[in-house]
Amino acid sequence: MEKGHYGQYTGNARHSRKEDEKYDANKAYDKNLSASARLHYLENNIADHKSPASMLGDLDKDGSMSEYETKRQNAINKNTKK
Repeated sequence: MEKGHYGQYTGNARHSRKEDEKYDANKAYDKNLSASARLHYLENNIADHKSPASMLGDLDKDGSMSEYETKRQNAINKNTKK
């Protein structure tokens, strides 16, 4: 496998995470899998969307939010709602 070709792993974690999310989302609705397997993929997909990467207010990336970081995160969420 050569790096950099379309559809192959490029070493870019952002794109790899997106591919993982798509895979989990597709498998969550695959009727050929058992109900427990589909539930497992659905839980993974939900966990991907709740990952610490979505905490843009966490400036020091320690996984916990100070009072200032919480206010910053709330402002980010408010201004980026669709």
